[in-house]
Amino acid sequence: MKTLQMRRIPIFIAAMTLLTFAGNADAGDLKTYSATQCVPLNPSTQNPFIGYTVLGSLSNFNSEQGVKVLCPAVRNSQSDFTGVIQVLDQNADEDIACTLKSISRTGMFIDVDRKFSSGSSPSFQSIVFDTPLTGGAGASIFFECTLPRKDRVTGRGSSILSYSIDEP
Repeated sequence: MKTLQMRRIPIFIAAMTLLTFAGNADAGDLKTYSATQCVPLNPSTQNPFIGYTVLGSLSNFNSEQGVKVLCPAVRNSQSDFTGVIQVLDQNADEDIACTLKSISRTGMFIDVDRKFSSGSSPSFQSIVFDTPLTGGAGASIFFECTLPRKDRVTGRGSSILSYSIDEP
């Protein structure tokens, strides 16, 4: 009986050590969303030019102007947060502009960071917001992006493919 109990102690210690260090391996709360969660900022005038695809992307097919969209995220922590948005920039003259925002319950800006795509490309790009933004209790967070008009030469529209928020 004592031999059996002595064998259990090292197993117990090994299990507790594993649980202790495994908990620290992934302390973040990463949430990824399809671009179908994004909505036009002014749906009455811009909605005819927004296209959702079966792959979950959102594109601007307006040949005259850029389209502004909001991409909300679920907030389940009061910690600071970072984000990434996957885009496909098809306009040779204008970049995709995205702003990551946190807003208080009363509608006041808490923190904002603005970034741009790095030129037209046939491949997707990651716009990375790696400097943590402040959230706070009850804050909402979202991306606000402007997709440029479709390219006048190729006729292709720029797109948002997906976006992620991490609350470490």
